[in-house]
Amino acid sequence: DAAQELIVNEERVREYQVTLREMLAEYHRILQEIPAVLFPLMKPFRKRVEEALKPGLTTLNWTSLNVET
Repeated sequence: DAAQELIVNEERVREYQVTLREMLAEYHRILQEIPAVLFPLMKPFRKRVEEALKPGLTTLNWTSLNVET
């Protein structure tokens, strides 16, 4: 069951959480460094990154232990 899998994989899940938090913090830091005049030009690139992140915001949950794929 999902609870047992979480216990068995607790350390790996925690490592993923730390990695994801660091990645998101870096992404937000980079966005803040984009000059305002260039921000509109970066929209297609921002959209691609946000589309890549979207599954993690909408479909991953605590039972999604196969996050490496």
